[in-house]
Amino acid sequence: MKTGRYRTPEDVVRASLQLFSVQEEAEARFSAELQKGIDAADRGELIDADEVFDRLERKYRTMAEQRKSAE
Repeated sequence: MKTGRYRTPEDVVRASLQLFSVQEEAEARFSAELQKGIDAADRGELIDADEVFDRLERKYRTMAEQRKSAE
């Protein structure tokens, strides 16, 4: 409140509760996506690690090349 960002203690509490709510929603989405991955793995729907790393390497190499060409 001394910095002027919040005018009252109620503003601080309100902002804190809003931030907490956003964080809870993000955690719930993450947990749901994680469970999807676990379920897929349980069904044997896996991607070989080398394939994943190859895809990532191509993706980030392309992004780096695009960034260089934009400069």
